[in-house]
Amino acid sequence: MRQQAISRPIPAFVPSGARALLAGKSISLRRLPEQIRRRMRTPEKIRVSEHAARYRVVTDGPHAGPWRHDLAPHTVKIMDTYSLPYVRALWFCGVDQSGKTNTMLNCLH
Repeated sequence: MRQQAISRPIPAFVPSGARALLAGKSISLRRLPEQIRRRMRTPEKIRVSEHAARYRVVTDGPHAGPWRHDLAPHTVKIMDTYSLPYVRALWFCGVDQSGKTNTMLNCLH
């Protein structure tokens, strides 16, 4: 069954030159390459620590490779606290080589 195209106005953020080229044309997101469509999807709602465990790769240091919670288990609570909607500031103090930098990088990814 073929779906009918829905006509929508071109958003205001599209540059005027592109708006002129697109005027009166039917646009389908199905024709976009899969790589672009994947990036346009709504991100999954997971905790920062879960995202780090699934996707983060440490590129340098003594533990290069996939992020592992077992090397710094104290950082899990810090990462999950960072993404709480009511948290406005987070102070993270620790001893040398305790995973502070990589924990904050996980929060920013």
